[in-house]
Amino acid sequence: MTDQNPSMHLTVEETAQNLAAFAVDRTDLKTILHSLPPESGPNRVTLEYELGMLKILTVGWGISFFMPVSDKNKPLLSEAFWQMIQESLEIFPHLRKPRPVSPLIISRSSRNG
Repeated sequence: MTDQNPSMHLTVEETAQNLAAFAVDRTDLKTILHSLPPESGPNRVTLEYELGMLKILTVGWGISFFMPVSDKNKPLLSEAFWQMIQESLEIFPHLRKPRPVSPLIISRSSRNG
């Protein structure tokens, strides 16, 4: 049996912070995108956004799937994780989906003078 160092245990809040930080970190995604050939077809902005969302969903799903139902911290961790993700999206709007640029619409009245 191994001795466990109590200082190595994380609180639910610390665990949620670590998972949320990992989920929104796009460093690994940028590395993957830079490895694609420049002439590859997919829109890189869209691809980065979608991979980022998949990463967040995967971490959230991992909490639900891998933590035992009997773990009393499971709902607390899940709630804290999703709250931190929500706050990240409010603090860092660049994590949200980029809005498409709408074409310039000129009304008839502005064209006639």
